Amino acid sequence: PEVENKYELLKAYMQKVVAAHQEENPFDQFFFFAGHGYNSESMVARLDEQVVLTQQLLGNPNINYMDHSMADIIKFQYMSELQRPELDMAIVHHHGGEQTEYLSGGPKTDSYMVQIEMIQQYLRGRLQRTDDAKEMREVKKSFMERYDLPSSWFDGVSDPVIMKKDSIFAADLDLIVEDFEIYDYKPNVRFIIFDACYNGSYHYDEYVAGSYISAFGKTVATQGNTVNSIQDKWPQEFIGLLSLGMRVGEWNKLVCYLETHIIGDPTYRFSSVDPSLDIQKLAVSKTSNNTWLGLLDSEYIDVQAYALRRLFENDYEKISELLLNTYKTSVYGSVRTECLILSSKINDENFIEILKLALFDDYELIQRFAVKMAGDSGDEELIPSMIALGFINMSERIEFNYSNNIGFFDDEKLLAEFDKQVPEVKSIIKAEEIIPQIRKVFEKSNERYDETIEVITNSESSQRSLYNNIRNLRNYNYHQGVPGFLKFLDESEDQELRQMLIEALGWFNLSFEKQQIIDYCNKLANDEAEPEEIRQEAKKTVLRLG
Repeated sequence: PEVENKYELLKAYMQKVVAAHQEENPFDQFFFFAGHGYNSESMVARLDEQVVLTQQLLGNPNINYMDHSMADIIKFQYMSELQRPELDMAIVHHHGGEQTEYLSGGPKTDSYMVQIEMIQQYLRGRLQRTDDAKEMREVKKSFMERYDLPSSWFDGVSDPVIMKKDSIFAADLDLIVEDFEIYDYKPNVRFIIFDACYNGSYHYDEYVAGSYISAFGKTVATQGNTVNSIQDKWPQEFIGLLSLGMRVGEWNKLVCYLETHIIGDPTYRFSSVDPSLDIQKLAVSKTSNNTWLGLLDSEYIDVQAYALRRLFENDYEKISELLLNTYKTSVYGSVRTECLILSSKINDENFIEILKLALFDDYELIQRFAVKMAGDSGDEELIPSMIALGFINMSERIEFNYSNNIGFFDDEKLLAEFDKQVPEVKSIIKAEEIIPQIRKVFEKSNERYDETIEVITNSESSQRSLYNNIRNLRNYNYHQGVPGFLKFLDESEDQELRQMLIEALGWFNLSFEKQQIIDYCNKLANDEAEPEEIRQEAKKTVLRLG
């Protein structure tokens, strides 16, 4: 907003913070939004999120859901919702920039006329990117020849009326920081979570999360990311604790990534729906394991999950068995998710047992995590479950993770298990066509990763190719390549690439080859003939994997 100086802006913010702390405000109004392209626009993911939120949020709050597909232009409905004076909290899932919330994509329509209109609008925009008449003619000719388009589809590229219409449409797809002034936008949601990239980039003079804080509404705290944010994460973990009066800063400490920050007042909290349970006091105290064991039966779902977290942090001696048993018996998605995440940090035989169950969990987020974790593990005990999952319909995001991670398993063992299970599959219509197609997926599952080991172990590979493939190992833990990677470390004289590869192997934290990497790096770390940089990097990798 327009103010005379920064002190006036700060004073206005502090006044609304004081007002927020003085009000008795139970957490009873919640909003979550799903933007275009996010989480593969999986409706299963969004429906499951709403179901689990109703379990987590206490006091039977009003939960309002909005999806970008509800209107061609959702921006103004979105802004109106966030201006509601009684709105307590929101989670918004969308793509983001430092100064932009990307809310809508192109209209989803079955109308051929609308589809043609959108193509024409795109073509006009493409031609308008250049002021050079010759280049414009070449671009137009290229599109016409490539797609067999009529010349008339490019009409209006220089028409001021059409250009203005196109510009307005494009501007209305997204919310930008200038909109706060243009529309006198005053968000009143007390606390908003931006599950988006860059919206929390506080190192810029103007950024989305800061605009919500400085606007003259009632927003006092936001959570945002300074850089890219991963899509496959759990942004509503422990959100029910906010219903019990936990301060947003304390909650953020439980759930944040390196790039995640509270912008605004971290001490803000809602009035507890149960004054007899002081979750904030429990959070900051060194509470005994007996207390946390007692809270495993709490009537509040996220208190149960929180008790598991605290027992894990306190090194409770029976935590591994507790997580497995709780996963098997809990009917609550958020509790089972916490069991899966905590068990992955222990990474023992009980984790593998949880993974086998989680691959078929009815909570989409758990199944999505499990597919990724199974690939990160590569344990052959998981092969039967991964093959069985391949015969079942999967939501978009799970299928995406599945296609990326099935290749981390031994392909011969995959195919053997596939052929073993096929006779038992009776549910597939047109099986004689579908089954061979599925088998081809497994036959080619290792191709992209086989290329990685070939590049890294080939003495003729270029420096750039080696660099890129080593870096990719951070996100794509190709377990079958570990012996070859260690051989490269033995034979290469390029110390920079060796150090890079040692660092990349430190990301194999769930890999069934983890111990082999640890043993090798311990040997490197203790070899005085090795350069100091190599020895230090090897020590870091051992600590990361340990």
